[in-house]
Amino acid sequence: MTSYYVYSSFLGFNAAQQLQERLDQNKHLNEALSNIARERGMSAMYLGNKTRNIHKSLIEQRKIVDEKVEDYLKYARNNKRLHTHTSKSNKEECLACSNVDSVISAIVKIKSVRPLVDAHAIEFKEMFIDAYGKAQIAFIKQLEQITENQIDKEVNQLYSLYIAMVNAKEASGIERGYMAYIISRSSELQRDDLNEWISLIGKADSINYGGIQNKNLISSLDALFKNEDSLELFGDINSERAAIISISHSGEYDITSGVWFTMLSEKINIIAQAEDLLLNAMNTRAQKVQEESLQVLIITFSVWLIAIILAVLGFVLSNQIAKNIRNLESVLEKVAGDYDSKERKINLHTAEGTDLAYELLEDIIEQTKMDKISAQEASEAKSMFLANMSHEIRTPLNGIVGFTELLKDSGLQQEQSEFVDIIEKSSENLLEIINNILDLSKIESNKLEIENILFNPIVEFESAVEVYAVRASEKHINLGCFIDPSLEFWLKGDPTKLKEIIINLLSNAVKFTNNAGFINVNIRKIDSDKSTKTRVRFEIQDSGIGVTSEQKSKIFEAFSQADTSITRKYGGTGLGLTISSNFVELMGGKLDLESKLAEGTTFFFTLDFEKAETLHETSKNSFNALSALILSDSEKIKKQDKYLREYLEYYGVGFKTFNAIEKLELLLKDSDYNLLFVDYDYTSEETLRELSKLPQELVVLTKSNLMKRVDSLGLNIFKILYEPIHASKIRQILENYTLLNAKIEVAKKSSCKNFDLSKSKFIADVLVAEDNTINQKLIQRTLEDLGLNVTIANNGLDAFQKRKDGKFDLIFMDIQMPFLDGVEATAEILEWEADYKQPHVPIVALTANALKGDREKFILAGLDEYTTKPLVRAEIITILNMFLADFIVEVNETKS
Repeated sequence: MTSYYVYSSFLGFNAAQQLQERLDQNKHLNEALSNIARERGMSAMYLGNKTRNIHKSLIEQRKIVDEKVEDYLKYARNNKRLHTHTSKSNKEECLACSNVDSVISAIVKIKSVRPLVDAHAIEFKEMFIDAYGKAQIAFIKQLEQITENQIDKEVNQLYSLYIAMVNAKEASGIERGYMAYIISRSSELQRDDLNEWISLIGKADSINYGGIQNKNLISSLDALFKNEDSLELFGDINSERAAIISISHSGEYDITSGVWFTMLSEKINIIAQAEDLLLNAMNTRAQKVQEESLQVLIITFSVWLIAIILAVLGFVLSNQIAKNIRNLESVLEKVAGDYDSKERKINLHTAEGTDLAYELLEDIIEQTKMDKISAQEASEAKSMFLANMSHEIRTPLNGIVGFTELLKDSGLQQEQSEFVDIIEKSSENLLEIINNILDLSKIESNKLEIENILFNPIVEFESAVEVYAVRASEKHINLGCFIDPSLEFWLKGDPTKLKEIIINLLSNAVKFTNNAGFINVNIRKIDSDKSTKTRVRFEIQDSGIGVTSEQKSKIFEAFSQADTSITRKYGGTGLGLTISSNFVELMGGKLDLESKLAEGTTFFFTLDFEKAETLHETSKNSFNALSALILSDSEKIKKQDKYLREYLEYYGVGFKTFNAIEKLELLLKDSDYNLLFVDYDYTSEETLRELSKLPQELVVLTKSNLMKRVDSLGLNIFKILYEPIHASKIRQILENYTLLNAKIEVAKKSSCKNFDLSKSKFIADVLVAEDNTINQKLIQRTLEDLGLNVTIANNGLDAFQKRKDGKFDLIFMDIQMPFLDGVEATAEILEWEADYKQPHVPIVALTANALKGDREKFILAGLDEYTTKPLVRAEIITILNMFLADFIVEVNETKS
């Protein structure tokens, strides 16, 4: 049954395709029919009245007829669906071939008549009826063949109306040509001619489409035939007909042949438009019939195919299932024997055996859950152990690092100083490794949290890049830096972890870039699809060793580097990229890289930050009154040159570049400039001396390791900028120049004093809560060297008691201590101060590097600030300046 429906559906689909092809053929044939009718009418006019204009139009119309007939013949010959023959022997039986021959015969006859028409050597009826009329009859006969063997009622109904329109159009064409001939000759209409004309009028006006069911089509035809213009045209034609009939006996007609031809042509065009509407409706119906036939064909074929496939699969799978059941029984019996001592006979062909199998699987699943929980607990315990051990290892390391720093200031000999430097460097490297392990353990144990606090992106990002400025200059690496100055408004995010990511990526870049290479930091604001978010792209590029595509796949794995030889050559644990990648993912981005071996690597990621409300105005174009000159070099090209121009453009500073003194002199003649930017790498000392003599303020760009060399020149330099060059440095120069030239005196802040270790001391009492003896001695020595009186508390409870019993100006509180930890002790102290109305003593948290991101938590817990262990003197002085500025006193330099 399915096969029968497949065959029937195929026949229906094929018939629908043939109908579509025949409708397309009809389009070409109908165009030829219409144009031959027009040529016939124009030929009749020319026979009636031989004028040059009519003949010229007739020649053009003949070309159109030849072109349309050729299009039809080409389509009919090349479309194989229209032909039923398979070889030359049965070609005579093919209807399409017969139609082609008929058209060729008709057009040959027409072409033979054309010269006779031109020469007025042919009778009107011979031309009009024998040549053109018979050709039109042959064409119309072909049109009537198109819907043969079609069973769709709607198509047949539409095509019947279409043929009626074709006949009406042909009758109108005959009327147009016949009467154009009569009018052009001013001939009297004989009785027989008049009767024939009236018969033609009946055929030409017999347009009735009320019997079709398609309401939309009826509306379209009404809009075509019953609009105001069409009704007026039909009325005018009828009026002219009546006028011609009334004076037909005299031959003196009021209308010219050209006007009559134009009026009937307009009517024929309206009928042609109606034919197009009917053809479109038939096309739509034919496509629908074709789609329905195709759907039925696909469904029946699919069912037929599925039935066969299922029959084959049923046989194959039944054997396979039986085999699998036997294998499963064997596996379950083996598992039952290994799992417990119960004797379980597994037979999946019986209900009892299947129940035993289900019971066994449930026991195994339950045991697997317990094993998974145990494994997770073991993993968490391992991470906690790793974190605790890292903390315990870091504590004595802090002592080593701290006392090493003190030892360096104790007047060592050169060799001893060298040994101490080695100890300090090794300790710092070991401490960095421990901190990375602690970070990783916190990530693995899901105890790492991302902060969402306000921060100044330019300040934070610039400070991160500055960390490796000295190291880059020591290797003569060109460190280019562009931090988008439009990021001048505060954002919400985790600045500490962002800085750690940048520092880790820069550390890798400096480590793996050879001397005289380059590193470019590019941090830009990009378009975001969310108006409340600021999207920033971070990119760090280097000219280092690069990695292969195979090495790239594992570069973000913990404890891995590109290969083992890199670890031995460059050092490190390979944790930096793993930690950075995890940080970026926690912030909603993805750290990725592009790299080519021996050509360098580019690390990049994109993050969205929440915008913070601000009333600050932008600094864009705030220095548009200034102009600058920039020295360039055609051979040495740095990315920093482009970044410098972008910074100046943002601040509105106009600039010109030059690469020689001669060009500079020309520029100075044309305009006045305020600043002159010169990269030390692009010039010689002699040229630099010449440039320093110019009236423009000289700004020298160089690396920090060349500081002494530039200073030794003794030149008149407005400012030396050390790499990396970023927005804050450029803006500071522009502000300094503006203030200097405006002669504005800037009032110095008097709220605090500057601390100079050689000339001043802090005279204040501080309490240090620290449970580790080594750290106690280190902190006490560091603070006493600064002039402070130090009291030690061994734990949080002891610190609370000493605060109640004594008077202190500042408290340093270790976070991890027995009895009471730092946060708990702080809470007790704050509560006591509030209850007894005691003045608040600032409390500074002592914490580890890995906990820097907890600053917001410290502030919420009542701590005023935090610093890291081991204590760095510069950082401690900054903290003390913050809270003990009023306790700075000058001391006599002659006294110890």
